[in-house]
Order: sequence, then structure tokens, then C-alpha cells
Amino acid sequence: IQAFHKSDDTQSITEFLPEGQDLKSWTQLASIRTFPKLTEPRTAAAGLLRAVRENNPNAKSIMAENPKNGDVIIDFVTWPRDQSFVEFNIFRYTKKGGGLLMEQYAQRAYGNDARDLLIKLKSERQRLVDLMAKRGLKKTRK
Repeated sequence: IQAFHKSDDTQSITEFLPEGQDLKSWTQLASIRTFPKLTEPRTAAAGLLRAVRENNPNAKSIMAENPKNGDVIIDFVTWPRDQSFVEFNIFRYTKKGGGLLMEQYAQRAYGNDARDLLIKLKSERQRLVDLMAKRGLKKTRK
């Protein structure tokens, strides 16, 4: 279900959550953002990774570019200073209509469940990244 939407001259963002979840305690999130004034997927992705590393220097991240179409995928695991949760994110940046489209899929786990998420990611991470790279958000639903 749509949980949030905001739009201005620089970006539009819409966030979706599974039914029954809210923005304060979600475990899965998908978002679609558009940036009409940005044109370079690699530059936008690198900027987000820079911000992630500034907030959490221990965050593990990967960036990959598709040489055929210029799409860029980044994924990372991060957590806040209080370590109250662990979050896994995949972002896909695509040139679209003179600007950029950014698709995000995220999983979050709290407290003792954080360890289980990290263990699960060892086998699931590459599958999720591949799905995002090939199909974006539309086809990643089970």
C-alpha cells in the first residue's frame, strides 16, 4: 500500500509498504523516486553511497553499472548508531524522460531479528540484486 508521497521541483517520492506495516516499524519497503533535473545514474548513485558511508563508515556497499544501458545498481547494509535495526537496500538508477528514475527495495530487521536478516542475506542478496537489475520493482514481487 502507498505509505508516503511527496513531490517538488527537484524530486518526487512514493513509498510503499506491505499491508499492516507503518513507516515507523516497517520490515519491507519499496519506493519510486524521480529526479527531473538529474541525468547521470552513476553520479547520483555515488552521491547516495557517499552519504551512507558518511553516516556509517562500516556500511558494506557495492555499485555496478550496466554498460549496455547505463543503469546503475547499488546495494548496501547499514544501521543507525544505536544499532536498533539493520537495513538492507537495493537502488536502481535509470535514465528516464530527460531525468532519472530511482527504484528502491529495502528490508529492515529490529533487535534480535537483525542477525537473522544478515544470515538470510548471505543466500538471498544476489538473487534480489539480480531481480532489481533485470526487472526493477514491477516484477520483484513473489
